[in-house]
Amino acid sequence: MNATQPIVRFPQAILASSAREQLEEKLRRAVVDCRATHTSVAEPLLRRLAWHPGLAAELLCAELLTAKEIETLLSNPDAACSILLENYAGLCKQIEPRLLNHPPSVERLLTDQRTTHRTGLRTESEYLRLLRLDADRRYRLNSVIDRPIVLASLRDESEMRWGESPSMAYFYLVTHEDIPLTSQIVSVLGEDEEYLYLTLRLALGRRRPDSEIALFGDFHTAPWAFHVLRDRLLPERASALVDAVESHPAWVAQWWQIAGWDSAQLEKSYIRVAANCPRHELSPELYWFFRTVGGAPLQRTAA
Repeated sequence: MNATQPIVRFPQAILASSAREQLEEKLRRAVVDCRATHTSVAEPLLRRLAWHPGLAAELLCAELLTAKEIETLLSNPDAACSILLENYAGLCKQIEPRLLNHPPSVERLLTDQRTTHRTGLRTESEYLRLLRLDADRRYRLNSVIDRPIVLASLRDESEMRWGESPSMAYFYLVTHEDIPLTSQIVSVLGEDEEYLYLTLRLALGRRRPDSEIALFGDFHTAPWAFHVLRDRLLPERASALVDAVESHPAWVAQWWQIAGWDSAQLEKSYIRVAANCPRHELSPELYWFFRTVGGAPLQRTAA
């Protein structure tokens, strides 16, 4: 088990292909052509563009997208945050307000502001207030000097409110080591697979009994199945976890990057993903990433 690796918010391995420049140039030309012909950019192309944050930021700053197209482009908050961080100064007023109800993005904005020492639209205290309903982030992101006060307050609060949200249930378990995991607590955590994953990591690190680990159900979403696979938390469920990861090209590419699979295993996985997601907007990117990491030439998906 590896419980020390950071969370991946927005997988970018799929862009690390030998054809990235050509793929992005085709996307750029497609948008420019739509403006020249006064036609709308198709939604699948906009969803695909969102996975190319540098290019998306460039096109937004050049004002080459309509208001309706921008809504589609920024509909995934994790993608929108990645686009914003490509050019914070140029895009903050346009993108940041739509991210303020998404705690992972608020955390990324605050962390980036601290790391780069840039001036943001909001102060640290304003970002922290936006996280008032997320107990774990409220504690982790407070300054070290304030943490003892925040910890004491949240520890008491979690005893009364652990059933109200996955974040509070997780914080309750973090601060109460002797509390056993129950099906009721796991049910609350299951409302957000991020906190289900964090709790599984916590429980295994504390060597909780097998009867408690057995309470964790399957991870159905690609992001958190990837994290459980990466950290080798449930090796006996690896097949089901791979199935979940293979439901999304960007996450399966992230997995291929670290899986240590040979070319035959990669090819079988690629064929499964292509069959399960035949019309996914990232099919061209996945094909070229597959070729780049050593996959055998197959019939190319049109870009």
